[in-house]
Order: sequence, then C-alpha cells, then structure tokens
Amino acid sequence: MMQVKECVASVQHLYIDIDEDGNARLAALRASDAVPAPTATISPSPCKYQALWQVAGFDFESQKQTLKLIAHAFGGDPACTDRNRVLRVPGFYNRKYSPAHRVAVEYPVDATYGPTDFQLYKAAGSSVLPLRGDARKSSSGKHSHSETDWAWVCAQLTHGRDAAKLTHELATQRSDTLS
Repeated sequence: MMQVKECVASVQHLYIDIDEDGNARLAALRASDAVPAPTATISPSPCKYQALWQVAGFDFESQKQTLKLIAHAFGGDPACTDRNRVLRVPGFYNRKYSPAHRVAVEYPVDATYGPTDFQLYKAAGSSVLPLRGDARKSSSGKHSHSETDWAWVCAQLTHGRDAAKLTHELATQRSDTLS
C-alpha cells in the first residue's frame, strides 16, 4: 500500500500554518523582506491563517527545510512541514465553531517563486516574532548565536551551498571560534 506522501509528484507550494496570534504574525510575514508576498492567504478559523506561495525549483528536501525555516521565523506551527498537508477548502464551513466559520481565501499576487526568493537567513538574526514556546527562547528573548547560525546554515543548504564551505565561512565570521 502506497503512503500518501509518496503520491505527491512535485513541489508546487510552500505554506505556513499560523494558529497563534494570527493577525500579528500574518502582518509580520507580509511586512518581511525575508519572504515574498504569499500568493494565497486562507482563513480556516477565526484569527488563524495559512499563507501559501506558489513555487518552482524546489525538491522535497529543500521544501521541508524551507517550511521549517518559515515556521521558525514567523511563529508558525512547526509540525506543519510535511509535503502532503491538507488544507481546508475555501467556501466551505469549519464547523468546529459556533457559529460555523466560513473558510475564506485572498489571492494578493499572481506569482511563482523560486528558492532564491526566500531569504530566511535575514529573519534568523532578528526574528519577526517570538518563537512558539518558552523553551526555544533565551532568557533575554533573543536568539542565541547557535540558533541564528543554524537557521542561516539551513537556508544556505536549501539553496544548494556546500556544507564544508559553509562550515569554513561560518568559522571565519564568528568572533567566538577558536583560531
């Protein structure tokens, strides 16, 4: 029996699932220069959103890494980074609420984006919003050097950069590394 994930033939979209502080997080995402304007924004529940980007040039691994970086940078659900995500259908009603919430969609732009359009290393050093959960924040509320470096490295690997060259580049940029 074939798994649903194996039925997905190619990457055509990236997305973020925003369940907490939806209005503020969506506004921050829209104002950021780390990601392009979403091609669609779905409102599946009151003050909850799913932003989608139509894309080309992503393989499954780069999609997964980019989805994780987007969720990390903008406070999205980190569990929603799989290629076979099912979204609510616009125009139908989400009956988990009383009264039922009509699923709405906006199409602000008609564009197709590639991997270079997602500059998530820009959001890594100065995250737009706090991460979900206190365990991921330092006591000062800022990201540690390691967290910032990890997000930058993941973004670079997603764009096909060589891991050995990245290690050397990172070591030369950091003032706290041993010589």
